[in-house]
Amino acid sequence: MVSLHEVTRDNWGACAALSVSAGQKQHFPFSVLEWIAESKFEPSFRLRAIQAGNDPVGFAVLGKDPESGEDWIVMLMIDARHQRRGYGKAAMLRLIDELAAQGGERILIGHRPANSAAAALYASLGFVEVERHDAEVVRALRLR
Repeated sequence: MVSLHEVTRDNWGACAALSVSAGQKQHFPFSVLEWIAESKFEPSFRLRAIQAGNDPVGFAVLGKDPESGEDWIVMLMIDARHQRRGYGKAAMLRLIDELAAQGGERILIGHRPANSAAAALYASLGFVEVERHDAEVVRALRLR
């Protein structure tokens, strides 16, 4: 069972210890610790620890575009030791539920163009490509 938890004083260290594999660093150039630090200066960021039972297995950042007000899943990562167990898809479903409950019309998420695993996961959940740049593919899931 996968659950989401607010990142707090009690669990931030366990979150900061999570990391992707060396081969995935090109898709995830920033560490969890760097995301935690950035959240102190970006007021729209909401951090989520992803847990399987009591074990931290991943990390996500939610945010809101200051101009459009649209919701973003800014970042999602599953620790290298816990990948290929369905945690990414389960976490995405929980994140979608959380954002949908806030009443927005769509959710945006981005990924590196070469990250085929992310592209396949997001497409399987109904996210469609809406923009493509050299460094990022933006996908959207219409809620209403």
